[in-house]
Amino acid sequence: HLPYEAQLAAKSAILQEQLQRIAGIASPPMKPICPSPGAWNYRNNLQFHPGSGGRHKCWYLDNFLAVARYLRTKQIQPAFLLGPAEQERVSEDDLHKLRHTGPVISNIRLEQVLKVLFCVDVFLGNDSGIAHLAGALGVRVWTLLSTMADVRWLLDRDDSPWYPTMRLWRQQHIGQWSPVFSRIAAELTTLSAEQASRNDH
Repeated sequence: HLPYEAQLAAKSAILQEQLQRIAGIASPPMKPICPSPGAWNYRNNLQFHPGSGGRHKCWYLDNFLAVARYLRTKQIQPAFLLGPAEQERVSEDDLHKLRHTGPVISNIRLEQVLKVLFCVDVFLGNDSGIAHLAGALGVRVWTLLSTMADVRWLLDRDDSPWYPTMRLWRQQHIGQWSPVFSRIAAELTTLSAEQASRNDH
């Protein structure tokens, strides 16, 4: 386990290398990656992204809220990332619920999204452009897939050949997301306990 400062330095180096290799920028202008606020406890920082697309892709905000509230009881700090598509759908009442559960990040540019992704332990969202971005960056990303998932995700597997750090969470029955989120909550609790144990040694 790397100290927090070393983690930020490593992530900054990774970003610089990818900008040079993929974007072809010889000397990319680098700004410091935003540190996670101490109150969040970096080792337990989780980013939720309900995602864009139709309801078949997993637009069930109550599921995300239920998991986020449960995780807070386990000292895991959830945060929510809302893009333009989500903001169009989220009602004022839903936004109020989100803000009372964890920080809400919205109205940010793509380069700021990159910084957010580098500050999380797990990114959880549906099949969206941000999930693909997180996977391409090597972030630990958990992607929720409905029974009508795109063919690119293949069949009967929980990993992706395109993104080594991505794990796929598949819906087993149409319209039934609660079992998926229950498994996710249990897995996140286990991961958090393992990280806490490593940090204490």
